[in-house]
Amino acid sequence: MSDPFRTQPGTNPPRHVDPATSYTPSNAPWIGAAIAIAVVFGLGFWATSRPTTTANPPAVTAAPAPAPGAPAPDETTGLAVPKAR
Repeated sequence: MSDPFRTQPGTNPPRHVDPATSYTPSNAPWIGAAIAIAVVFGLGFWATSRPTTTANPPAVTAAPAPAPGAPAPDETTGLAVPKAR
């Protein structure tokens, strides 16, 4: 008596499937997405860590007043130094 679930010889699927020729899902999209996210974060951190400079430096810098009796420092305002009272 023959087995009713057995197919003709030569038509059975192979019992061992070679992993190199079988379908395996690729991890390339996940790796690409991880690299893209890392680049975006890296550029963000780089952009926020750069020193910012203003277009024009401040016009007045705060400095302590000269001591009484000491001559005032020469400034480049073009005005004469007021006389001490």
